[in-house]
Amino acid sequence: MRQICKMRGSLCEFCNNREIIFPFDLIHTVRCPDCRSLAHRKCFRAGTCPMCARIAKLASARKSQS
Repeated sequence: MRQICKMRGSLCEFCNNREIIFPFDLIHTVRCPDCRSLAHRKCFRAGTCPMCARIAKLASARKSQS
């Protein structure tokens, strides 16, 4: 059972702490409203999501290659 939970866990996109966080831990975690990545509630800063920045950078690179 523990392996299933680990597979649903993530790393915080903001602090990159090696601690696995889970989306069902609503007290300590939050999802980015845009890309849905998971972060510690204390780390999350709206508008500065690292995953959103990577997605935008990839989209921009694809657009410039077309």
